[in-house]
Amino acid sequence: MTPQSEPAPEPPERPITASVTVSGSEAQILRDLAAVLGRTPEELAIEHAAGVLPIPSEPIVDWALFDGPSDLAADADDWLLRQYQGHALGLADAVNAVLAWRLQRPAILSFDHHYRDVLISKKKPAIEVFPNATDV
Repeated sequence: MTPQSEPAPEPPERPITASVTVSGSEAQILRDLAAVLGRTPEELAIEHAAGVLPIPSEPIVDWALFDGPSDLAADADDWLLRQYQGHALGLADAVNAVLAWRLQRPAILSFDHHYRDVLISKKKPAIEVFPNATDV
C-alpha cells in the first residue's frame, strides 16, 4: 500500500492595496460631501471609483437659494400632516417636497427616487430629482 500524500497547504491570503486619485471639481465635491457625512474624502473617492457613488456628469448650475416666504414655518406642520396623510412619505420627505416646490425650479438632490414616484401633485409641477435615474 502506498501512503497518500497530503494536499499542499494553500498560500496565505495576501492583502490588496488600491490607490485612487480624484482631481478637479469631482475632488471638491467629494471633499464637501465627506465633510457633510462625517467621512473621509478617501473613503468616498474609493466608492466613486467603484461606481457606488456616482457624480452627475453635467453641472447643475441653475439651483436657486430658498426663495419662499419668510413665515414658511407658521402652520406648516398642520398643513403638511393634512396634505400628505396616508402617503408613503415621512414628515421629512413631505418637508423636502414643500421646500422644493417653493423654489423657482422644484428640485431635490437625492438617491431615493420616491419623490418622483410617490409624490405627485395635480396642482404643483413635478419635482426634478438629481442625479437622474439614468445617471446612477
